[in-house]
Amino acid sequence: MLKKRGQISVFIIVGIIILLASGLTFYIIARVSRIDNVEPIIEDIPTQLYPIKLFIEQCIDKTATDAITLIGESGGYTDISEFGITHTADPTISQAVEFSPESSMNVAYWWYLKSSNDCSGNCEFSSEMPDLKSEYKKGEERALMDYSIEAQIDRYVNNNLDECLNDFKDFEEQGFSVRELGKITTTTTIRDDDILVSVNYPMEITKEKTKSTVSNFFTTIPVNLKNIYELAFMITSDEINYKFLERNTLNLIAGFSEIDSGKLPPMAGSKFESSSPVYWTKPDVKTKLEGMLMSYVPLLQVEDTLKYQERIFDDSIKQRIYSQMLIPSYGNSYKKLGVDFIYLGWWPIYFDINTKSGIIMPESASTNLLPLPITIQRYNFLYDISYPVIITINSPEAFHSKGYSFRFALEANIRNNEAINSSFVSLEGKSDETSMFCDINKRNSGNIKITTADAQTNNALDGVMVYYSCGTESCFIGETSNQAVLETKFPVCAGGIITFSKPDFLGYSEFLNTELDKDVVLPVKKLEPFVYKNIEIKKKRMIKVDGKWTFDNTPLRLSTNEQAILTLERIGRNGEEEFSAAAQYTGGQDEPSELRLVPGEYKVNIQIILNEKVVIPKEVKIIPPTILPEIDLNPFPAGGIIFDETIPWNTGSIINYDNIEFYSLYIDLPGVPENERKHDDMDEMSKIEEYSKNYRASLEPILR
Repeated sequence: MLKKRGQISVFIIVGIIILLASGLTFYIIARVSRIDNVEPIIEDIPTQLYPIKLFIEQCIDKTATDAITLIGESGGYTDISEFGITHTADPTISQAVEFSPESSMNVAYWWYLKSSNDCSGNCEFSSEMPDLKSEYKKGEERALMDYSIEAQIDRYVNNNLDECLNDFKDFEEQGFSVRELGKITTTTTIRDDDILVSVNYPMEITKEKTKSTVSNFFTTIPVNLKNIYELAFMITSDEINYKFLERNTLNLIAGFSEIDSGKLPPMAGSKFESSSPVYWTKPDVKTKLEGMLMSYVPLLQVEDTLKYQERIFDDSIKQRIYSQMLIPSYGNSYKKLGVDFIYLGWWPIYFDINTKSGIIMPESASTNLLPLPITIQRYNFLYDISYPVIITINSPEAFHSKGYSFRFALEANIRNNEAINSSFVSLEGKSDETSMFCDINKRNSGNIKITTADAQTNNALDGVMVYYSCGTESCFIGETSNQAVLETKFPVCAGGIITFSKPDFLGYSEFLNTELDKDVVLPVKKLEPFVYKNIEIKKKRMIKVDGKWTFDNTPLRLSTNEQAILTLERIGRNGEEEFSAAAQYTGGQDEPSELRLVPGEYKVNIQIILNEKVVIPKEVKIIPPTILPEIDLNPFPAGGIIFDETIPWNTGSIINYDNIEFYSLYIDLPGVPENERKHDDMDEMSKIEEYSKNYRASLEPILR
């Protein structure tokens, strides 16, 4: 290990000597010009001794950069374990989220339910958000229990600077002698646009007949951490005060629920039936919820940030769903910062619903309003859900446009279909009064005639359930039969929405105004059928040949330590129900994964994760003299594909095939010998979307 550090020091020294030869005066002026209004102590030192000063400041820069990178990865901490922040495989009973299974990367919650998941009446919330700035200006005044980010950087530099300095051993060959006169004391100042790291390290430097005492060193880190922290703070405040995660989750449940065992159980609904009730199982509903969150949490956006894209839809129903996924602007100060939200499928959610067994069934009651008795089945279900979301704020301009990411976690908590607060009291169930809107005796429109058909065969489609909504009220109207026809009266409503639903078919909604005693014949409504297909995901590599990355069109099976996550988002026509699908595929699995689809056009996203460590070795650049630290990636995000709405995947005649073979790009950095890997190779990960377009013809899924 000492030999390795020594080699690094040699490269730094070579860079300093070259820099001195090219013009020491220019370098000193440039350093001073970047100080702005901060006043670090600058000491005069003989030119002959400057290599030591430059070497120390280079090591300060490298060590402080390591600290700031760790802080960005962990929610504001260089090491969360030092502060007693717990984490387990279950993020809903932890103070931090394990980013991936068996990974050492853990992200602290900035807001979470501290009490147990079944708390009632006195639920306590907490935050592990550290202060940005210390209340003390000087590093020596900051105690070990100062959790501020400034103080953490201080301690990290104090504890790790010696590793880079390596006792100045390599300078002995150059004729330098360094005698320490005191301990290292660091003071970090997070400024408006960057971070100043000042180190007091008294020493005596001697070379030949030149001797000098120097104590003060500094560097500036080009990361606007203050701006990033402020944005993270405001997002957290919005979650605390306005519960945007919970509101979005409830909106999604409402959109993806239906009296259909293939959908989520509805929060409120009823059905007039004499047949068997629809039922669900808790494990299946939990799986559906996790798939929904994985697909839709990434669609959350913060207005007026770097990645914000305004979405306009002709379909008002779709527009309403997406509008509720927008977090309002915090002003123009954050236009250079990107914000990403993510929920990953391997994070187990807490889930419960108002049933005493694993079977979710409706309550049934009989009515004699009509000549023949009819059973009313009430599908009123209360969801309890907790799940983590990791928010990543990206600053592409940081570190001289190399970029910087800052992650933190928030937890969404819903009980009884509402965002939980400290005064939440658990309910066994809620009583619902029958709505007058749905009363059969209050249906005063003329006869509305509805005909339904299978969109693929054009055959009449019996058994389509028809619902009608007006404002917050929704009721079951009837079911098509006898050549797929339903002719009946509706409640009177201006601006109502009629919905058509049938198990194993994609639902459809449209506006329908109903008027007193006015008959209407609707055009035939065609529903697209769902199909189940076996899928396999293979990789096509980007390989490094003679220093250049090249596409290899040979499809390869995933290795047993590789996992692919596939998400599909259907681009629906006006009125069509939102639909997305997700599947995981692990190399070497015994059976193919199954995917539930409906014909149409899809946006496709695949992510491949390699569950082993990939090391990017330390790299030394001579001009300007820079040490790029060793990077350990575990797990390694190995690739993927992105087909967006501009190049969607059209399933074509999918109904006629049983299997789909998907292809994903794979950045084969693990196949490059470790000593040949460069930090610039990591740029390939940012080119997935570009490569997806360039090699689209070779990456198109194949139906078999």
